[in-house]
Amino acid sequence: RQLKSLTDTKEMPVIFISALTDSVNKLKGFEVGGVDYITKPFQHEEVTARMNVHLKLKQSHERLKKTNESLSFEIKARKHAQNAMKKSEENLQRIFDATPVPLIIARMSDNKVIRTNQAAQRYFRFPPAALVNVKAIAFYANPDRLFQILAHIRKQGYAENFEIEVKLRNNERRWAIMSAYSIDYFDEASMIIGVTDINKRKQTEEE
Repeated sequence: RQLKSLTDTKEMPVIFISALTDSVNKLKGFEVGGVDYITKPFQHEEVTARMNVHLKLKQSHERLKKTNESLSFEIKARKHAQNAMKKSEENLQRIFDATPVPLIIARMSDNKVIRTNQAAQRYFRFPPAALVNVKAIAFYANPDRLFQILAHIRKQGYAENFEIEVKLRNNERRWAIMSAYSIDYFDEASMIIGVTDINKRKQTEEE
């Protein structure tokens, strides 16, 4: 009982000695924290064997405890990283949505939209989140203009002030200036595209 009450010895495995028929003391020994008992008379070999078994069990328990602590720390660290990433995503979306210029992020590999802001959703006549996974080529009245922009991005990392005719979700067509820049978006080669509507200017020029 005293061994189990002390910080330095409370984790120590305790083997107690008991008479063969002394069941009361055996029960008390287990109640106060004993892990095993040896009956009298005992042999030195038996004592040594039982001690070795419990020392190995103790070592295994310590290794398991350290592994669990390490896993617990790793889980907490991963959860913290996930929360930080989620917060970063939310902040990025707030910045996006606070920008009045239509913005789109699309993958370079397949040109699919992976993020937009509210201004882009309104401009292209899409409901919230419906723009995601749409291929950027769907916005070009002339698909060749997209290929020209992509060629510029791959060559110099950006394509600025391309005058294009865009196609909206309701099939309406408008003139716009589009600029795009290559970015690394969560380890994916992507491009961020900004759109400025010039439809009124084009109409005035035509008149």
